Amino acid sequence: MDAIIIIALMFFGAYGAACLPFFFSVDESSSKANLLSALSGGLMLSSVLAVVIPEGFALWFGHDHGDHDHDHDHDAHETHDHAGDELPFAYTGLALVVGYLVMVAFDRLNMKAGHDCCGGHNGHNGHNGHDEHASKEASSKEGASKSPESAIAGLLVHCVADGIAMGSAFVSGNTATTLILGFAMVAHKAPMAFGLSSFLMSCKWSWQRSQETIVWFSAAAPLSTMATYVVLSMFRGALGDKGVALAMLFSGGTFLHASTSHILPGVLSRRLQRNDAVALGVGSVLPILMSLGHHH
Repeated sequence: MDAIIIIALMFFGAYGAACLPFFFSVDESSSKANLLSALSGGLMLSSVLAVVIPEGFALWFGHDHGDHDHDHDHDAHETHDHAGDELPFAYTGLALVVGYLVMVAFDRLNMKAGHDCCGGHNGHNGHNGHDEHASKEASSKEGASKSPESAIAGLLVHCVADGIAMGSAFVSGNTATTLILGFAMVAHKAPMAFGLSSFLMSCKWSWQRSQETIVWFSAAAPLSTMATYVVLSMFRGALGDKGVALAMLFSGGTFLHASTSHILPGVLSRRLQRNDAVALGVGSVLPILMSLGHHH
């Protein structure tokens, strides 16, 4: 039931935020928007460093979770724990690095496509989602053939990567990790969705034309979450917790790239107000506080 609620919040939270620019005049550079961006930046960075990566290593070493369902018998538990023991430990680092580099590669491809189809404007427009200047830059390019397909593709890739993290958390059975990640997802998808809609509006897309893109954007992470859950559940018997650990560490690499290359630079590129700094600090500490009651 918790999984269904989190998936529903991921979809409707993103969809609701994406619809706001079409109905209300909201300044992306307003203090409230900056506050939300700072909060989500802290949440994302802390979630990957304090939750996703440690949880991945805990799964790799087979540490029990206090809130994991262990109703299956002892023999089955032994088989489950030792499946995939032959995998070298170096795979953990490899999964992290590959996750990070995959997102770097997609960013480069997206940036190149953005230059080719959008008359040379920054390929991060709309892709970042947390950069409040995205739609402004897009709308300021005179004579540019505004084609946001590359930005949309980049956003969808990031949503799919988010879903891998969420699906891995569901399979791990760790309620604390699942709730923390779910909270971080909902918080950071709102500015992404808002930025996407603002960008589409700057490209003169109508409400009707934008709807299909908005729905796909909102559904990408939930669909990826469910697909990851199904795939990892199917192959868990072959690799045990180590397969889930590698998937979680891979997603940790994608989260690390998103937070350090997109979200935080957008937050720190402007002069932080006191409230923004507090929001960044609260977002950074909150995942840690939420996981204090959880012991491996």
